[in-house]
Amino acid sequence: MSVIHRFITRTHLFLGLAVLTAAVTITGYLWTAPFQPGASGLPRAFYGIWETLLLPLQFVGAILSALGVPPSRALGVVLLIAYCAGLVALDRKVSGARTT
Repeated sequence: MSVIHRFITRTHLFLGLAVLTAAVTITGYLWTAPFQPGASGLPRAFYGIWETLLLPLQFVGAILSALGVPPSRALGVVLLIAYCAGLVALDRKVSGARTT
């Protein structure tokens, strides 16, 4: 087992990423300051994290929009749940956790 694989297994990197993604999304919906024009400092840094973590969701949303699916908050929630579930499943696979 390589050093990188052991690191990912022990730290549960993908599980942490799923939790961070959910926390940033919920915070982003409740905190409007980062999305105001001219935001700087902490709100601007938060917006950068928001854009980076949710890039896969934006990509899937853009594909669905191109296919004619209208964007909605419900679709965003479904995509977020599917993305976080995928990260948790990936973490369980990498860490070797058994499902019973």
